[in-house]
Amino acid sequence: MNTTDRGDPANFLRQSLRANAVFSTVSGLTFALASGFIASFLGAVESWLVLAIGVQLLCFAGMLVWLASRSEISAPLAMAVITAHLLWVLGTGIVVYVDLLTRGGNILIVVLADVVLLLAVLQAIGV
Repeated sequence: MNTTDRGDPANFLRQSLRANAVFSTVSGLTFALASGFIASFLGAVESWLVLAIGVQLLCFAGMLVWLASRSEISAPLAMAVITAHLLWVLGTGIVVYVDLLTRGGNILIVVLADVVLLLAVLQAIGV
């Protein structure tokens, strides 16, 4: 990083989006390639749903890479990403509340939601 980039919110947002893309790619690949195992670990979830979430995460990661590569990052698009993260966290809370998953499944999705929330906060700092 060059010294002129320090403290630049746009650069911070760009780096946060890139980190998000890496996390989404790793998560997406893991969900897609180990969908049967993850579905079994989670409990009452079909493997096709885990696979679909994995594919969606890979598409999302591609969009994040595209967004981070723009010379100017659109604030409305960045806010849409943040909103999607907050909806993911809310959805996680609902799934845990209705107690659909195994204890290990609940712990896993809460840890993932914590990372998603952290990424949303980091991106909000950069907007």
